[in-house]
Amino acid sequence: MTLHIAQEFTRSGIRMLVIAPTAPLNTPLVEGLLEDARESLNDQMPVLSPLGKPAGFAALAKHTIRNRMLNGEAVRLDVAIRIAPE
Repeated sequence: MTLHIAQEFTRSGIRMLVIAPTAPLNTPLVEGLLEDARESLNDQMPVLSPLGKPAGFAALAKHTIRNRMLNGEAVRLDVAIRIAPE
């Protein structure tokens, strides 16, 4: 859908990007979890631990806005969860 929306609005100078967080971030909701649940989430982060921070999401959003070369993309924000060591 992102690509189709980008194609529709590019002529008007509007870009379409999606940030897809696919791993938990350390937000107030997560901070409210019991310690055992937070530790379990941290254990699932194979490379980058502790959990990602909202500031990382904000930095990516800022980058996508400033980088005019990006359009019609869905960017995964996965805190390196896909590249677990073998």
